[in-house]
Order: sequence, then structure tokens, then C-alpha cells
Amino acid sequence: MSAQQALAVIYFGEHLEKVARIIPTPGENQVLVKVTVAGLNPSDQKARDYDIFQWSHRLPAVIGSDVVGSVVAAGPGSHHGDLPPGTRVMTESNLHGTNDETALQEYVVADVPFTARVPDNLSDADAAVFPTNGVTAAVALFDESGLKIPFPSTPASASFDYKSQTLLIMGGGNVSKLATQFAKVAGIGTIIVIAGSYHAVELRAYGATHVIDRKLSDEEIFSKVREIVGDDLIYAFDAVGAPNTVNLAVSLLSDSKKGSLAKVLPTPPDAAIAQKKSNGFDDLMVFGSSHAHPEVGALFWKALPTWIEKGLVKPLRYAVVQGLDVDKVNLILNDMRDDKNKSRWHVRI
Repeated sequence: MSAQQALAVIYFGEHLEKVARIIPTPGENQVLVKVTVAGLNPSDQKARDYDIFQWSHRLPAVIGSDVVGSVVAAGPGSHHGDLPPGTRVMTESNLHGTNDETALQEYVVADVPFTARVPDNLSDADAAVFPTNGVTAAVALFDESGLKIPFPSTPASASFDYKSQTLLIMGGGNVSKLATQFAKVAGIGTIIVIAGSYHAVELRAYGATHVIDRKLSDEEIFSKVREIVGDDLIYAFDAVGAPNTVNLAVSLLSDSKKGSLAKVLPTPPDAAIAQKKSNGFDDLMVFGSSHAHPEVGALFWKALPTWIEKGLVKPLRYAVVQGLDVDKVNLILNDMRDDKNKSRWHVRI
């Protein structure tokens, strides 16, 4: 059997090492993908350093969840539809699956329902922006574990008045920028993003109707949001999840109507702030995994290529590492750990 190279955790808390692995064989409803680009996320650093996905049973553990490449073969009995060999695809790894599925290696197996063709107007490197960050944004907005806004163009969407809704998004990072675009695609009428002012032009281009500078005091932000939406805010998504952003998001929810806050980390709000919500609110931790949320995951991967082809959703900025360079990848993960690097990085394999 042929061998391939991969970057893997040997001991948690230490640097990745380059290892040799057997090229995997796709199973039912899977395809084998020759990886051309793998994306790096903060969760990859946490997987390396803290074993957040509980991978001790699969050491050496290959990390990474954002995969772009070309289909090489389909598994037996797989219903690969429009993904025949040679198709350029993007997919999200199953982080609770096996090492055969994670990104930082030359070949992976991918589950067909959570794999989509890469549109002709998108490069492989551009496509690597979407898997983890895109699924996280989609789950936060549209899944039953999140804000429960109906997914666009589904039967439930026909009776939902998107235009009259207001969505608040905390943060100007990659997940926030994709959530802004998805909210615009859905037709949300008012999209308020609280982020650094240097994100404002980009966020407005993606569909934000209002961008409020995060450097303002909480009192000033509260006043500006109330000027826009009054006491009617019921949808908020905190893509940062820090104590200060969670508390601010909760304070901005309606005091008189029951609202919902979706957030990417399990940070609890301050009890005194939460108690001011007379009808309470849903405090929702979201996990951006297609495999954990298969209904919305399948809808997302089916819709994404069309959104991109129509120009409704655009890729984000990123930098590129050439090759499976273990030293450079470890340096990037170290910078993520030390909060020194805010860039999005892709590994061209």
C-alpha cells in the first residue's frame, strides 16, 4: 500500500511532527480526496496543545478540519452524485472520526453529504476559507442548536419574515464575516456587527447594515443599538465568546421579549446582567460541525456552491504556507496560542 506524509500530534502539548501514513481507502458514501489546500484554525492549536477533541486513542493524531482537493476515487456503493473522480471539492473533516479524515496530510477520506464541488470561479486556496468557519456560522444562525432562523429556500423559510428581523453579531473575525454574508443571503433586514473599526468597510461590503466600533464603551454601544432596534433585539451571535462580549451581547438583547444568544464558547453571562431579561433568553453554545448537525450541514454544503457562483458569498483574506512544512505550521500554531497572529493561514500541499 502507498504511503503519504502527514503532520501529526505525537504528544499533546508539544510540536507537530511529520509522519508517514498509509493512504486511506474510502468507505461507503465516502470519497478519497487528494488534498491541495488545508486550512488552519484556532481549534487546531487547541487540539495540538490541549487535546480538546479527546484524541489520545488515535495518536499520532493528524489535525485539521478544512480540506480542499480533487476526488481520486469513491467508496463501494457510494452515492457520490456530482463528485466523480477529478472533481475539485471542499469538505469539513469529521473531528470525531479517524485520522483518515483530518486535513494535514496528502490524502483524506471525506463524507459525501458534507462535501461540495468547488465552483469554477473559486480557487482551491479561496475555497479553504469555508468549511469550519462557514459551518460554524451556518449552525449558529440556522440550526436547532443555534438561533433557529429557517435555512434559506427550505419549506420553513416561506412563512418567515426575514426582512423584519434584526441580527446582532459580535466580532469582526472570519466566522463573523461569513455569518454576516449568510444573514444577507437569507434576507435579514438589519444586520448589526460590533467589531473593530478597521473591519467596517469589509463588513458593510458583506452585508452589515450597521457596524459599531467595539472600542466604544458598553454604554455607548448599548445606546447605539437601542437607537437602531429599540427593545426588539431577539437574535444575537457572539463569534468571540469572551466574558466581555458575552455580557455585552446579553445586555443588548430585549429586556421585555425572550431572545436567543448563540456563542462559540461556553462562557456564562454575568448573573446580574442575565436577570435583567424579564422573559429570559436562550443561552446557546454552538459547535461548528457538519457531522454533529447533519441536517443543516447537508443544506449548507448543497447551497454553498450556488451562493458562491452567484456572487452572494465571497472568500475571505488569508496567507499561504507552501508544502507540509512542519516548522512553519508549528510557528503559526504557536502564534495562535500566544495571540500574536490574527491572520488566516492555508497550507498548500
